[in-house]
Amino acid sequence: MAKVRITQESYSDLCLGMAEQIKEYNPDCLVAVMRGGMTATHLIAKHLALEVGVCFPNVEGVEVNLVLPNGITPKRLVFIEDLVALGRTANKITDYLDKQQFEYMIAPVFVDDKCPMHFDIYGIRSKHWLVAPFEEAQRMEEGNQGLFRESEAGYAR
Repeated sequence: MAKVRITQESYSDLCLGMAEQIKEYNPDCLVAVMRGGMTATHLIAKHLALEVGVCFPNVEGVEVNLVLPNGITPKRLVFIEDLVALGRTANKITDYLDKQQFEYMIAPVFVDDKCPMHFDIYGIRSKHWLVAPFEEAQRMEEGNQGLFRESEAGYAR
């Protein structure tokens, strides 16, 4: 499968497009899903002048750590994720958040075309292996593909 590299300008445009949609949702705070969601959350939060919290999902276990800025009593949150491929992290966050007393949505920048989950706000849905500009510094070699599909037939892991 060919890699499609996203330029910094295109990535910023995707995030700012998401920001305009997120603005209509009127969140109290944005939450960066660690660690991939950090860059997009920064761009969107700066554009919307919103506070930022962080979410540390432990995909291997059952725990989700949510850290919000001091003084924020959440009523409505938007969780920014970099990629949703199989939906494991998003499902873990959803399971945790469904037990909380606030509204939320998950807004990924990239969504794999085969992902069964629906998102009201996202940057791009693609069947290609998308490489964000901040990932170009990482070595893109066999075994470092994360959950991107190897081919139309299946995922790397």
